Amino acid sequence: MVFSAAVMLHAASGILLPAQTQEIPRRVLVQKKEFLAGQISAGDQQFLNAFTAALDDLEKVNELTFAIYSPVIGEKRGEQKELVPEVAAAAAYAAKRSAKNRAEFDSLARFLNSLDQENSEELRAQLRELKLDYQTIAQNSSQLSPDLEGEGSAYYFHVYMEKFENSFGMPLDEFTRRCGARYAEMKRLIREHRIGQLKAALANQKDLFLRAKETLRREVSENLPLAYRTWYISLINSLTDMQLAQYEVDERLCELLAARTRQIPVPRQPQLPDFGVLSLRMAEKKDLDRGATFILEAVVANFGDLAVPSSRVLIEGPDGFKKAKLIPGLEGKETHTLTWRYRTVSPGTIPFTITANYRQTAWEENPDNNVLTRKIILLP
Repeated sequence: MVFSAAVMLHAASGILLPAQTQEIPRRVLVQKKEFLAGQISAGDQQFLNAFTAALDDLEKVNELTFAIYSPVIGEKRGEQKELVPEVAAAAAYAAKRSAKNRAEFDSLARFLNSLDQENSEELRAQLRELKLDYQTIAQNSSQLSPDLEGEGSAYYFHVYMEKFENSFGMPLDEFTRRCGARYAEMKRLIREHRIGQLKAALANQKDLFLRAKETLRREVSENLPLAYRTWYISLINSLTDMQLAQYEVDERLCELLAARTRQIPVPRQPQLPDFGVLSLRMAEKKDLDRGATFILEAVVANFGDLAVPSSRVLIEGPDGFKKAKLIPGLEGKETHTLTWRYRTVSPGTIPFTITANYRQTAWEENPDNNVLTRKIILLP
C-alpha cells in the first residue's frame, strides 16, 4: 500500500506557564554582567570605576564628620563634662586623618578635578573648608571649660533636634546610617551596570541631602542663637555648621555625578537563557510504502541572549517511539537542527512531541515553553 505525501495539518504546542522560581546560577549572572558591560564604552567604564572609589571616600568622610557630631545627639542631661572630650578626640582624629597624603579628601579632590574641573571648583573649596572645620573644632573644644550653665542650653538643643526628626521624618543619626546603605546600593548598581536605576538613585539621594540640609538649618541652626549663649551652644553651633557643610558636599557631589551619569546610555537588559522548539516537520514530502522510513526534522532554539550549555532533546511518538539526542551548547539566539528516522506502520494521524532540555540539566528562565507537538496525517 502507498500512502500519500505527509501533510502538516495542525500543531499543538506546550502551554505557556509562568517561569519557575529558581535561583539564577553564577555562570548566568557572570554572562549577564559581561553582556551589560559590553554595551558600555571604555570611557564610561573608567568613570564608573572612579565613581565607585569616590563613593568609598565619601562614606569615610561622612563617618569622620558624624563621629564628631554624634556625641551631642546621644548625650544626656548632666553629661556635658564627658561630651567635650569625646568631641575633641573625634575632631582631632578627623583633622589628623584628613591631613594625610592620599587621604579621602585628596582622592575626592582628584576625582572631581578629572570629572569637571570648572564646575567642581566650588565643591573642592567646600571640601577644603570641611577639613578646616575639623581643625577648628578640635582646637576650640580642647580649650573649653564646661560648667553647669550648659544644662539649660542642652535642653533647647534636644527640643530642636526633636523638631528636626518630626519635620524630616527620622532622627539625624538614622538618616546618616541610611546614607551609608544608599551609597552601598549605588556601588552594587554600578557593579551590575544598572545605569537607569543608578541615575534614579543619585537624583533621589541629592534631593534627600537637600531636604536634610534645609531642615537642619531651619529647625536647629537658625534657632540655636536664640537660646542661652553658653559654651554648649557655641560648641553645638560649630558642630551643626560642620554637619550642614557635610550635607552640602554630599548634595553637590551627587549633583555632579548625576550630570555625568546621564551621559551614559542605559544598556539593554539581556533576555535570560530560554530553550524552545521552533519547528518539527518531515524532511521530505513524498509518497511512502507501508514500512517505509521517513526523516523527522526539528529545530531547537535558545531564545535568550546568553549562552546555554549542552542539553538533551527528546522526541516521542506512537507505538513506544521515544528517542533522545544530545545537542551542543547554544549561543544567544542560536538554533540547532536535529533529525530522527521513523518507520511507517499504517495510515492515520501520527502525533510527535518534541521536548527541549527535557532533563532540565541546563538552567533556563522559563522551562514551561519547551514542548512542541505536531500531528502528521498519512492518507491511504
